[in-house]
This record gives sequence, C-alpha cells and structure tokens, in this order.
Amino acid sequence: MQTEAEVHFALEELPMPLTLRPRVPMSEDHLLRFCSANRGYQIEMEPNGSLSIDQPKGPLYSRAIVILSGEVYSWAERGDGRGISFPDVGVYMPDGSMRSPGVASLSLEKWQRIPSNRRRSFAATGSEASSAR
Repeated sequence: MQTEAEVHFALEELPMPLTLRPRVPMSEDHLLRFCSANRGYQIEMEPNGSLSIDQPKGPLYSRAIVILSGEVYSWAERGDGRGISFPDVGVYMPDGSMRSPGVASLSLEKWQRIPSNRRRSFAATGSEASSAR
C-alpha cells in the first residue's frame, strides 16, 4: 500500500506556472494542508490528480477580486438565497477536479447540506456553484 509523501519545497523558487504530477493523487486532507502551506498561490487539481500551481496575481488582480466580491455580495443580498465563498475556496467539480475560482457563490440550501466539519475545507460540489476567475 502506497502512502502519501509530504511535499516540502519553496514554491517561490520554481518557475510558474507549474504542473506537479504526484505518483499517488493527494487525499483531500493532504491537498488542504498543501494549499494551506502555500497560501496566495492558485492551486488546482485535475481529475488525474496532477496539480496546477500559479503565482499570486498581484494587486490589480486582487483589486478586481475585491470589486467582483462586492458585486456578488450585493447580488446575494438582493434576496435570491445564495451564500458566498470568497477567494480561499476550493470547489470540487463533478469530474473530480478541484478548482480555485477568484469568487464563488453557492446556494444557501446547498451550503447547509455540506457537513459543518467540511465547511473549513473544500466545498463539496461545483455543479451548483457560480464562479468567476
């Protein structure tokens, strides 16, 4: 039985964008730890377990995300029953990939179906989520 190997290296020293292809795909817990250890980087996982990593986008991108987040928040407050997730979110898609949108929204009903112990990690579904990169 193969076990997960811990990945320890400095991402800032590597050329970006970067694709990692682990021999054994990371578990959700390991992927969460990897993303937490590398905050600021955009990390996404493909259905085959490979990871796409890109450097922080910088102040203009951050400003655009703040503006877009405000627009999405206003849209949700107008009463269509959507909850909001902001940039530090991973959304699992039906094909098994995990995406990291700049802004994502999820219906309150779907959010409430996610067990509370999972709300601190990645969102469980992407088929109902609306997102913007």
